[in-house]
Formats: sequence, C-alpha cells, structure tokens
Amino acid sequence: MCMMLTGTSHENLVIRDSSFNECSSSNGGGMYIFRRNANTVIQGCTFDGCMASGGSGGAIRFWDQNIDTLIVDIEVDSCVANAGGGLAFEEVNRWYCFVKSQIIDVLTN
Repeated sequence: MCMMLTGTSHENLVIRDSSFNECSSSNGGGMYIFRRNANTVIQGCTFDGCMASGGSGGAIRFWDQNIDTLIVDIEVDSCVANAGGGLAFEEVNRWYCFVKSQIIDVLTN
C-alpha cells in the first residue's frame, strides 16, 4: 500500500496531485482511508495498476464515519480487487461527490 490514513480528527484532509503506481495491499491497494469526523478531498491524483489482493478497493478503500468526501479530477486505470476494483466504500452518515473523474479498465475478481 502506498498510503494509509487513520484516526479521529477534526482536521480536514487534502490529497492533491499525487500518483500511485503498482501499489498493493490486502485492502486499498493504492490508498486506505479510515477516518472519523473530518472531511476529505482527493484532487488531481492518478492510480495505475494498483491491487487489493485479499479484499476491496484496488485504488482506494474508504471506511469513514460522519465525514464528506470530494473526489475531483482523479483517474483510476487497471486496478484490481476481490470487490470494488477501482474504489470501495463503507460509510456511515456521509456523502461522496465525484467531479471530472474517470475510472477505466478495472477488474473485480
């Protein structure tokens, strides 16, 4: 896994203009986000060839409570997982917004 973000915080998280290439993990091949009580923005990122070998979210695996997520201008290409080849979400009391993003050529085993 290239990035794991966990914790309970009231600080907003912004991940911008980053590339995740050929990353792997059991869940969230490129990025695993487990947070509570803060908003998340992912903007201008690419995920290419990432794999979640034992679980879900080839590119990104989200598990969040009471936060909102804005995903802007990302590209997910050739990512693989057992479930949610591109993105996987498990959430409580929140919303997601996708703007100008594309998810192409993903595979769920």
